[in-house]
Amino acid sequence: MGRLIRVLVADDHAVVRKGLRSLLTSKYGMEVVGEADNGLAAIRIAREVQPDVILMDLVMPGKNGIEATKEIKRELLGSRVLILTSFSDEEQIISAVRAGAVGYVLKDASTDELVHAIHGAYMGKVSLPARMLKFAQADSAEEDA
Repeated sequence: MGRLIRVLVADDHAVVRKGLRSLLTSKYGMEVVGEADNGLAAIRIAREVQPDVILMDLVMPGKNGIEATKEIKRELLGSRVLILTSFSDEEQIISAVRAGAVGYVLKDASTDELVHAIHGAYMGKVSLPARMLKFAQADSAEEDA
């Protein structure tokens, strides 16, 4: 087996962090190298542990996931941010992509979808659910015009 994908989980709900830690370290070639309960902690811990992929919630105290993603992307070019949230509105998706996130996964996704998105993020592939692609494509077309 190759090197494990190093994952940082940033979510303000302890049960979500613990559940993701348990899920991801079981059999998917990943290790959770840190947990953050707010955006400021996500930035600090990301600096310390230099994760491959950061699972970032959008709504957290301190700094929200968009603000934390922007700062992390400015400083840690090797870390890829994958948004994991329950919000699927167009504005949030576009903001996340503009902030530097390589993917956007809803919390109601299946385990396979989440694992696939993490592996994709690790390899630098953009991962957006099909129903969300239209938002990102529309925003990209507006910027090109």
